[in-house]
Amino acid sequence: MRDMTSLDVFFAVAELRNLIGGQIQKVYQDCKAVWLEVYVPAKGSFTVRFEPGKMFITDYRRAAPEQPEGFAMFCRKHVQGQRVIDVRQHGFDRIIEIETERAVIIFELFSKGNVIICDKAKTILMPLEVQLWKDRQVVPRKPYKYPPEVLEPFKINQATLREMLNQSDKDIVRFLAVNLSLSGLYAEEICFRAQVDKNKQCKNIDDDELMTIYEAMHSLLKQFSPQLVFEGSKIADVAPIEMLLYRSRRTEKVQTFLHALDEAYTRESVSETELGKAKVVSGQIGKFERIAENQKSAIEKLKKQTEESRLKAEAISRNIGLVEQTISDLKAARDAGQSWTEIKRQVRAPVKEIQERKGKIILDLA
Repeated sequence: MRDMTSLDVFFAVAELRNLIGGQIQKVYQDCKAVWLEVYVPAKGSFTVRFEPGKMFITDYRRAAPEQPEGFAMFCRKHVQGQRVIDVRQHGFDRIIEIETERAVIIFELFSKGNVIICDKAKTILMPLEVQLWKDRQVVPRKPYKYPPEVLEPFKINQATLREMLNQSDKDIVRFLAVNLSLSGLYAEEICFRAQVDKNKQCKNIDDDELMTIYEAMHSLLKQFSPQLVFEGSKIADVAPIEMLLYRSRRTEKVQTFLHALDEAYTRESVSETELGKAKVVSGQIGKFERIAENQKSAIEKLKKQTEESRLKAEAISRNIGLVEQTISDLKAARDAGQSWTEIKRQVRAPVKEIQERKGKIILDLA
């Protein structure tokens, strides 16, 4: 399975934004894999999993390391319990940022991959891995520096695209893949949709072809339809759109792109035996979570009932003389032979209601 492209990240982030408003409850690490447990009110719990080259929400639960690693411990101290206030892609790069109330978690999906915890001013507090690049250093206490900016292809107009094509010595498919950061896969899809020879030199692209390429490129954003692509019984690829390149392949549509990524990457990295166990564990945890939620609800209900009973008891205690006198007056009336209908016509405050069949007297002691 290939790593996620910038376009994949674009679609993934659109769905990851459902985490906004949620609370980070746990952080785990297993070597270079990092995952967060995020609880979003009214939506439930989500497990956000990062591995070099990929990031997705997983429905599969994996056992956490018995001894938490250092980076996970650091994360728990600095981001656990915080609310997610934003999830975004940096430009059109393979960088995802989750911003909390006091920190920014930066996930770099390119190259060897990295996760960097920064403060709100983007000073690095701790990286998953210290990395020294030619033009940037990912080390603690240094300002976080983004990689060189990449062009955002969907923000250029046709005139700019024409100018870039005229200055390029590449063929059109390599130009789209490299200069516009669309990757080889989506570059070929654009050429296929535009019905333009992918090997044609950029300088030889005429105005009609330029227009169809431009329209085909933007059509990628308008046809969201995540799918799994199979080769035999195995998942060979996953895409956020219906790919014309895969028309001859067996595909399976899924509800969300993140779910498609989960199925593809989890099945690739976990054996069938482990996958079965993961499903069982997931089901068990889901069951226990529902039990815990029900218990939590019952406890909250009991707390509310207890508080109401306490307030009633305090009200009775404050008005004990009035309560005793009211009961005495009602008893005297009944002893004198008055019916409940007669008594109800005569009662005054604090009596609000008499339920003689239930043996209840409701008093207003506020």
